[in-house]
Amino acid sequence: MTQKQKYKLGEKIPIIIARTEPNFDRAVEKAYNLALLMFKSDGHGDLLEVEGFERSSCSLKMKFDSLTYEGSMSGQILEYKFEAWTEGCENDNN
Repeated sequence: MTQKQKYKLGEKIPIIIARTEPNFDRAVEKAYNLALLMFKSDGHGDLLEVEGFERSSCSLKMKFDSLTYEGSMSGQILEYKFEAWTEGCENDNN
């Protein structure tokens, strides 16, 4: 069994949030929480799946990319696309 390699500092990961009701704030909050899960936050500010991450000098960043809205007689679906990455680390060579 191979172990997944850690994310590198500055490595961007896509995050897609699908909702049936329009609410940008909730989509942002859900995307941020998903980024914390993907980068494996320990609850104390460290991201365990990011190689070289130091909570005292690094931060988690997110950017909204796009929104796709699809509506029909059966309802609506909104797909919010974000990117998440770490930056600001003193030892970041990117």
